[in-house]
Amino acid sequence: MKIVAIIPFYNNFDDIKNCVDSLKRSRGISPQIFLIDGKCTDATPAKLKDAYHDIEILGGEIERFWTGCIAIGIREARRRQVDAVFLLNSDNEVHPDTLQKLTDFSHKNPGSIISALVLDKNTSMIRYAGVLIDPGKGKYIPIGLNEIEEGQWTNREAFETQMTWGEGVLIPLSVFDQVDPPDEITFPHYGGDADFSLRAREKGIKIWVKPNAIVTNQKPPGQIQINNLPVLKRLKFWLFDIRSHYNLKMVWRFESRHHGRPFRVTFNTFVLALFQSLFPSLHNKFLRFHYKAKSI
Repeated sequence: MKIVAIIPFYNNFDDIKNCVDSLKRSRGISPQIFLIDGKCTDATPAKLKDAYHDIEILGGEIERFWTGCIAIGIREARRRQVDAVFLLNSDNEVHPDTLQKLTDFSHKNPGSIISALVLDKNTSMIRYAGVLIDPGKGKYIPIGLNEIEEGQWTNREAFETQMTWGEGVLIPLSVFDQVDPPDEITFPHYGGDADFSLRAREKGIKIWVKPNAIVTNQKPPGQIQINNLPVLKRLKFWLFDIRSHYNLKMVWRFESRHHGRPFRVTFNTFVLALFQSLFPSLHNKFLRFHYKAKSI
């Protein structure tokens, strides 16, 4: 299977280098790698060109966020007629057997989207193991948000999920014959991955989680900087910045498109953003209590 890994980056050479190096340690699969420049303002692109002569760097001519960068990579992958794309964030790292396990499962389940299990690199807490949707209550419930021992998951069989994010996701190129790529106009950053996966499910495409295929992620360094801002500036960031997963405009758009009940979810989002702004150190503990992680 010919795979292209698509990785957006912005001013974070050390993270993207760790990500690329982990991909190069993959066993059984040697993916082509597209690095998508969101218009860096530092020397990261030049350093990457010096470090890797076999990797293509695309974009960089205008500012793009996650969805726009991913869309560039998918368009180029389709032009070259590869078999599948593998979506990663620049602060992800891939275990050596992950791609092989995902591609083996893809061969047995053609036309399906398959996601790795995403763990926090420092704590091994599960960051993504599928999502349950409860639109009536305005909740998207991450499965395994609480601290479950890794071994309890990696020994499990693959299972279906209702939505996927953009970390460690293998998508056969045939999916894009039925579903438009992530929507960079409506959801330039957060929401583009989830919106795409929900549109895929509407077309009857199955989405799976492969628990023994592992991708890790570090805590985004930007969140630490945001937590050091004054309260009002923190709140302004969470509610209105394009890089915020609490951005009220994006939440309204997402809920209007998929569930038709934007008022309740947008209000819930405002409350969570306010809590994050007032009590940043308590936020993750609150989320674990709020979602009460589900088992399957």
